[in-house]
Amino acid sequence: MRMLLTTLGLSLTTLYPFEAHATDITTLRKGMYVEQSVGCKGGGSVSSMTFDGRNLSGHYSVCLTRKQSAPHTYKSTCLEGQGQSWPKPEEIEASPDKDEFVWHIEVMSPTRYALDGTTYVFCGE
Repeated sequence: MRMLLTTLGLSLTTLYPFEAHATDITTLRKGMYVEQSVGCKGGGSVSSMTFDGRNLSGHYSVCLTRKQSAPHTYKSTCLEGQGQSWPKPEEIEASPDKDEFVWHIEVMSPTRYALDGTTYVFCGE
């Protein structure tokens, strides 16, 4: 099969574009994601994450997310926030109250990814 596809100038990823995992979170669609097991009706819960096009932030937090040298590895530096005390991204690094997390993230499609083995699905912008 592979030889036939190569002869035709095709690859499996051409035929099945999401068969192979994407390598970067920037391919994700901007918006809210929830754990697949919770589903979109449970959105806004502790199991929700928001993606702004560059950063993944958990419920009640703002994070700066940076790709690390190891495959699918990202480091997030985060600050908690609620109501009027929502932190600005530029305040995160300087804050003594920041939390840091190292995550293994595999992007499966523009609307689905796995974070440390838990699958998240897109629920809207």
